Amino acid sequence: MAFAVYPRTDCPHVGQVGQVADMLDFERANPCKGCGNVGENWLCLACSQVFCSRYVHGHMAEHATSVQHALCMSMLDLSFWCYACDSYVTSPGLEYIARRSSQSVPPPVPAELASQVQAQAAAEAEAQAAAARAGYPPQ
Repeated sequence: MAFAVYPRTDCPHVGQVGQVADMLDFERANPCKGCGNVGENWLCLACSQVFCSRYVHGHMAEHATSVQHALCMSMLDLSFWCYACDSYVTSPGLEYIARRSSQSVPPPVPAELASQVQAQAAAEAEAQAAAARAGYPPQ
């Protein structure tokens, strides 16, 4: 089964990033500040700290919740997530950040991790589709 993720284009939190986009300091190979993981990490767009994804130890989610920093960028695929909107997001300002970071060397991604992330995303998409078919509201 194939699925598609459509990033939100009207995230109200994106405007907060425009003021700091040129001040962000990052290397795509930076380890998670919480556990040292290298691979599936995210860059906080408010403070430039790097934390691991929810599929590793969830340190970015903990950071976003504890300090109210909503937006982050995947160091793996340069996608953007808003914790406040609970959605992938996109905008011209965010694309500028992605273009800047694409000039960095990406971290190595173990094949096992990549397949785990893809399997988890597929399972989440299927669960949401099943809930929609059953008439449950989206989460």
